[in-house]
Amino acid sequence: MYMSSYSAEYVPERERSKKQRAQNYYEYTELIPVEFKGLGKEGDFTYMIKEPRYKDALFIFNENEEAFLSEFKKGTKGNAAIRPYRYTDPVRAIGIPTGHRYRFYGEGYKSLTNRNKMIIDTAIIELRELLSTRRYNKVFYSADHYGNLGTSIFEVGDEVKDYILKELSKAVQ
Repeated sequence: MYMSSYSAEYVPERERSKKQRAQNYYEYTELIPVEFKGLGKEGDFTYMIKEPRYKDALFIFNENEEAFLSEFKKGTKGNAAIRPYRYTDPVRAIGIPTGHRYRFYGEGYKSLTNRNKMIIDTAIIELRELLSTRRYNKVFYSADHYGNLGTSIFEVGDEVKDYILKELSKAVQ
């Protein structure tokens, strides 16, 4: 599965004006699913976010609700290891809540309740604000083998994963 949203014709880097290059202004943004296949390679957000070829990319990580609402800044397990990049300038990562983190364990959102939807929508609003800067030409999200939202630490309901992916797709349009 490959998604992209084009708001104008693609202009190669060499043909962009000096002003456009200086502003890091992109005419379109692609939403790209990435499957984790091991540490230190494509699919490992901790590796990818440090690679120069992804300097204009935004990474979506699966966040726990408590860290999202409290602005907890440390990286943790899984793709949330890139959480500190949510607080860099420019922002390189943003978390989308997929469940709760309790003291010693986590639990994914099992269904799309009004409350869960409200928390997810808050993150999507933040994502849209970042994308409105037109600083990013790619948005990566963790995916399974089929391009669906990938989750491994939390067991997340399909309805929730489908909703998040639908909202991510709409946000990059």
